[in-house]
Amino acid sequence: MTKINNIIKPVIFATLGSAILSLLVLNLFSRSPQDLHWLFSIAFHLVVAILLGVFALIDPDPKMLASNLMSISLGRLLASGVAFLIYCLTFPETKKWFMVHFMMHYMLFAFFEITFLIKIVSSKTSNK
Repeated sequence: MTKINNIIKPVIFATLGSAILSLLVLNLFSRSPQDLHWLFSIAFHLVVAILLGVFALIDPDPKMLASNLMSISLGRLLASGVAFLIYCLTFPETKKWFMVHFMMHYMLFAFFEITFLIKIVSSKTSNK
């Protein structure tokens, strides 16, 4: 159960932080489009964070842990690039403001992903 809590807490904090930052951007910058496309970004990052958390909880060989974690982070980066490209091709008129939201969400989720991965690495190395 503590392993699941290690996933849920960072995801909740990142989701709430992302929503708050996006609402601040919408309220502080009157020129930003007042649409709900930023919810696509949060939903994307939320799904990716949950999937990465599930993959990270699978008990790999401790010798392969570092390469598995690097692969997970690289996969997240590639998935984010593809998602942003698809958005830019679908909604070219709002891509600049979506990029602002997307990058804020990416940084918040990356920060909480790193804290989650540090907990996994520290628990795996202490079990040796």
